[in-house]
Amino acid sequence: MDEIGDMTPEGQAKLLRAIESTAKGGSPTCLQIERVGKPGQGGNTIDVRIVAATNRDLLAGAASDLFRNDLYHRLCTFPIQIPSLRERRVDIPLLAERLVEEINNEFCKTEPAFKPRKLSAAAMRRLKQHDWPGNVRELKAVLTRTLIMSADPELSRADIDVQLLHPEAQKVFNTFSRMREPDFRLDERLHLIETAFIEDALHEAGENQRKAAELLGINYQTLYKRIQRLKILATGTE
Repeated sequence: MDEIGDMTPEGQAKLLRAIESTAKGGSPTCLQIERVGKPGQGGNTIDVRIVAATNRDLLAGAASDLFRNDLYHRLCTFPIQIPSLRERRVDIPLLAERLVEEINNEFCKTEPAFKPRKLSAAAMRRLKQHDWPGNVRELKAVLTRTLIMSADPELSRADIDVQLLHPEAQKVFNTFSRMREPDFRLDERLHLIETAFIEDALHEAGENQRKAAELLGINYQTLYKRIQRLKILATGTE
């Protein structure tokens, strides 16, 4: 159930009633259902698992009567918190490449003259610098627009910049911004910058650490120590 936080109060009441109709003597997930308009005339038992998703704070909604407190606790049996895309930038290259592949396949089917595109290393770096307030949906939208508007086989950083909707107006601080947010810490910013450059070099070098060290202008041992210090996930070889 996607975006359950947008459910109306009437819908919340109906859902709560439905998931509380546990069949007697059965599994906690077995619900007793009846035919519409014929209550008390028997029905069927169904075994269900409910997965609900939202981008809202349902607990705060429950406190303000926007979301039923009893329904929240009924659904929140095993909560899973998914961090925002800006909190897991290391995932952006994998997601972007997968999305570009999907968009290429879709356009090739619907547009006979379309030629598949790919992301350049500079374009990938730009994607990792953006904070993506709209998360994966925004990433897909930007990549879709970029593939539509670009005529080059390889997408450039400039192509990405054009399709980011007024990045200067979003007032979102990114890793390479010269602006200092209220909780600015120089050591933390330098940590992010160093991590970004090393991750980019590893990606460009196909996870080969020696090649990445050459791209960064440092020796292999120095790169290895920095990977360990920064706790960068490196799966490649020397």
